[in-house]
Amino acid sequence: QKGDTTLTISSGSVSAGDWISVFADNDPSLVSVDGEDGHCSWCGDNTGYRVMQQMVQVTAVNGSKLTLSRPLYYTLYKNPEYRKYSFPTQKAGYENFKVTATGDIGASQIILLQGCLYCWVKGVETQNTGSNSGSAHVELDFSYGNEIRDSYFHDQRSGASGSGYGVYFQFVNSDHKVENNIMQHNRHWTVFQGGGSGIAMLYNYADDGYTDDP
Repeated sequence: QKGDTTLTISSGSVSAGDWISVFADNDPSLVSVDGEDGHCSWCGDNTGYRVMQQMVQVTAVNGSKLTLSRPLYYTLYKNPEYRKYSFPTQKAGYENFKVTATGDIGASQIILLQGCLYCWVKGVETQNTGSNSGSAHVELDFSYGNEIRDSYFHDQRSGASGSGYGVYFQFVNSDHKVENNIMQHNRHWTVFQGGGSGIAMLYNYADDGYTDDP
């Protein structure tokens, strides 16, 4: 249930210190993958199902009972499951530089934090995303506890659908903080495309968006 700090598993092997995501079928009272643009087949874990996922660390194991580092943000709906995760990159960051994309980077991201645990971007300025779908100033995928702060993300080559994103959350993410940034002249300043739980957006300034959808 929402607020629980323990859960019981029926199968599998989990040890203290492991990272897992917990999820269930989509709760129709809270989320739908059928939006105004149709079915979101890439939401959640890139399947369109189990959109609301929470990454959390296991702090203790007693038989089949797991103690979690944070309480559950939502009551798990039908068919609850868990999946173990590992993070190839940990405690690494980008600080204090400027990047201007003088050539078209297409669908690429200027900064990509993927499988990143406790990573950060601080004091960075990026200019000119690519003209193809998926291009963003900063993208975070399958990551936990990252921080994006004190930075300036501005300008795009195209405002077409899927391109020109500012800070872009894709697939499974939890407990990031995005604070004190300027996001200017992007299609969308911030995009939760796929999911995200426990993410804080604090004291950011956004202006001159291609659309009025934040």
